[in-house]
Amino acid sequence: MSRKNLTARSLIIDYHMVMKNSDKEVDQIIVFIRDSLSRMKSEEFGKMTRMAREGGLSVKNMTDFSTKYEPGNKPHFRTTYKMLKILLGRRPVELEAPVPIITIVGGVPEVPKGLRPENYYAVPMVEDTIAAGRDRIVADHVVDIVWVYKPEIGNRRNLVAVKMASDADSMEPTLRPGDIVIIDREDRSIDSSRLYAVRTADDPCAIKRVSISQNRFWLISDNNKKYPPQISEFDSSEDLIIGRVIWSWTSWVNR
Repeated sequence: MSRKNLTARSLIIDYHMVMKNSDKEVDQIIVFIRDSLSRMKSEEFGKMTRMAREGGLSVKNMTDFSTKYEPGNKPHFRTTYKMLKILLGRRPVELEAPVPIITIVGGVPEVPKGLRPENYYAVPMVEDTIAAGRDRIVADHVVDIVWVYKPEIGNRRNLVAVKMASDADSMEPTLRPGDIVIIDREDRSIDSSRLYAVRTADDPCAIKRVSISQNRFWLISDNNKKYPPQISEFDSSEDLIIGRVIWSWTSWVNR
């Protein structure tokens, strides 16, 4: 059999598999609607008629789902969509991603003209250990979300936020205890002028500067009088560096 015929045969097989799975899902939807209508009938007399009128369907449409339609006998898509919307109390699918709500602080009577919620990016905040490797957000212990203005971070997307401990003073005065930092886990190129999230024997996520001397990684704190430079126990930058700190937020409320 030629390669072209093999490709065509594969496409036909894939198509039939997709249609088979699709039919199964449609059957499950029909069963869901029939079961829901059955409960509706037993709950309140006339409820099904009232909901049909409110949802733009006829009583016959509703009745057909109880008697006519069954797995293997499919109703019209538009009718099914309206039925699901009635039963769920909302659209069955969301065609647009939810837009974040921005709260205006300070007594502003309305949202300023030109303010665009889509200009903000949600960065997961994690605590404890940050998973090794890239694209591992799910493996992290996500505890909250930090909204950051997109122009602040450019096109960076593999980001994670951490809040520094209340006694984390090794990077003062650059960073203070309780500061929130955002880490780009794709950016691991070493430059001694930058800040990095690193792993140490005592801390699964510490913020340090990193330099290389005599084939060893040195971890440098800005508060160097209290915290002298130390040699990393890791020989590989992949093991040592979680990512580069690209953004930080300091709250002066309790200072």
